[in-house]
Amino acid sequence: MSEVAFIPADRIEALPRALKAFGLERFRGEDLPVKLHMGERGNRWYVSPRIVKSICDELSRAGARPFLFDTLPCYEGGRDTKEKYLETAIMNGFGGLGYPIVIGNDGVNVEAGGHSFEVAEELYRSKSAVGVSHAKGHVITALGATIKNFGMGGLSNRSKGYIHDGGKPVVDRGRCDLCGTCEALCPSEGAHGERALRVRGDWSIDYGACLGCGRCVRGCPRGALSYRAGDFNLLLALGAKACLMGKEGLYVNVALKITKYCDCAVNALPIICEDVGILISNDPVAIDAASADLMEGKMGRSFAEIFGVDARAHLRFAEGLGLGSLDYELIEMG
Repeated sequence: MSEVAFIPADRIEALPRALKAFGLERFRGEDLPVKLHMGERGNRWYVSPRIVKSICDELSRAGARPFLFDTLPCYEGGRDTKEKYLETAIMNGFGGLGYPIVIGNDGVNVEAGGHSFEVAEELYRSKSAVGVSHAKGHVITALGATIKNFGMGGLSNRSKGYIHDGGKPVVDRGRCDLCGTCEALCPSEGAHGERALRVRGDWSIDYGACLGCGRCVRGCPRGALSYRAGDFNLLLALGAKACLMGKEGLYVNVALKITKYCDCAVNALPIICEDVGILISNDPVAIDAASADLMEGKMGRSFAEIFGVDARAHLRFAEGLGLGSLDYELIEMG
């Protein structure tokens, strides 16, 4: 059973003391990537730079050399080049913290579970990694936190695209009876406001609009749909394994400003949960499980009720891959 420290939202000044309990001296002498999302241009709900600075200050005092790290997205926007992302990061308050900002993309191919993922070189070459993740909702996985931060965010934009494309459906027309269940389950909006997947006398899909969420595949009553490469949740967990295998890790989930959508969105609203607090663990699976439990307890409803999908599916895959444990002991600090 893994330990997860919990600092309630009204006691976040206890963060430095809580971090010290996790043996930061093990990172002494290392150039240490602090993997985070520095917010899309126009987004205002990402992890506060003040919290990131507090974490990096403690790592620095312990003898590490932390740097702020993220990778390029697989879509256009305010972060689709290294130059644009650096401008966005500075605009969002990360430029004056006293720590280098490094935006990666090209990397090293790592095999995991029969799939190849291009792990950003700065992360691949590091002995250890620190994750600072915004715990929130997500349109595909329902929960976005540490596993999502590394499983998608630690990879090149090409591998990000592979995960999204890999979860898209293909149809066996011999089994499909055009019942329309898949269309009803599809959350993606295609051309002219229609769903990306349509059943109108025939089965068709706008692959450009499809998110690769897999709801249609899992929900098809005839088993007529399959994934191009694999369940998004599995591919995400495999991506995290590719990034983290063999590394010392420290993970911080910030469950504040808990939005329905991820930090990639210009408008991530609405807020779906009151502030919960900050969690810390050496186990990336346990910290996400604890975060989900605490947020659902605060909301009084499950992520599944909000998104219609299982928020722990990718965590179970991650546990099965040996990334951590869903069983945890919560230790309240403050």
